[in-house]
Amino acid sequence: MAGAIVILSLISMISGCVARQAEVSAQSPVHTDPLAKIANLKQDNPGFHIDIWTDKKRYHIGEEIRFYFRTSRDCYLTLIDYETNGNVQVLFPNRYYQNHFVRAGKTHIIPGTEYGFKLIVEPPTGIEKIKAIATTEPLILFDLDFATDFFPRVERSNKSSMKSLRFALDSLSSYDWTENSCTISIRENS
Repeated sequence: MAGAIVILSLISMISGCVARQAEVSAQSPVHTDPLAKIANLKQDNPGFHIDIWTDKKRYHIGEEIRFYFRTSRDCYLTLIDYETNGNVQVLFPNRYYQNHFVRAGKTHIIPGTEYGFKLIVEPPTGIEKIKAIATTEPLILFDLDFATDFFPRVERSNKSSMKSLRFALDSLSSYDWTENSCTISIRENS
């Protein structure tokens, strides 16, 4: 009988630890910050694919950079830049291409020659992540204002925007979607 009590106590103690771990995990930044959730979002069995890349993996401050992407299916794509300083901005859609619909098989370049400017790598140094999310039906992740920025910033302090983003993420499972990302290293000039 004493052995059964010890086993029940042990099971109760383990269950409590598991419940506390789940509670801590639910409060982690990935679960509470929708921008972190997107950055870490994985689609294990996508119905289509996105390729995303740059000319190289390492850039020095002051160098020109271009982002490339191509999808295997017509879709609605959002390209998000997680900058080294913690800022987040949307690269696509943008002021030049406000509609986020893209045709399969076409390579898109940001900025393309039609943009009329170049993107130059800026400080600080570190690792920058570019995340692509695509759906076969329209899904608006961000309420974007192209009048103020060519590549709109996403502010964590904007509660309305974060609420809309949480709603979009919660509804993502009802869409045919995929994701991919690439990282680049930003270094000081040699």
